Amino acid sequence: MNQLPVPVLTGLRLVQIHLSAQVIPGWADVPAYTSRLTLAAEGPADALQAVTRFFQGSWLQDSETPKFLQAILALRPGQGVNLREEGQVIRQGDRLHLWSELTYFDRTAEADLDFSEVCEVIRLNLHFWTLRWEWTAGTARRGLPSYDEARGFRVRLLRPD
Repeated sequence: MNQLPVPVLTGLRLVQIHLSAQVIPGWADVPAYTSRLTLAAEGPADALQAVTRFFQGSWLQDSETPKFLQAILALRPGQGVNLREEGQVIRQGDRLHLWSELTYFDRTAEADLDFSEVCEVIRLNLHFWTLRWEWTAGTARRGLPSYDEARGFRVRLLRPD
């Protein structure tokens, strides 16, 4: 097993997250929604890219349930969450070690993060997730929620069908 030092990121924060709608022809013209997020932190760029890939993964962003986001919030030291081909995280004390995609096979973690900073990103992500399902899957008015660090949460209303 590779025992290289794990790159440390500090000041992890959610800068932006938004939805885009795409209608796939032949699928009853029902839009598919995908989310994109932007994270920022101090430290090696490769480590931040790994963290972004992990948080951008479909198990966290495009799932029908927030169970994996909630599972990460509930981690105790020594516990982890594995997202199969999208990576895994393991809590080590007050830190969280992260591997993106399939890099966790025989490799040093790609990023070492402060667990409380990760929790804050996840809490914002969960709030966004709730807005997403209320505004895209609900029977009321439709809209595309977004979050921007400077402006907070917003919903862009869509035209009624």
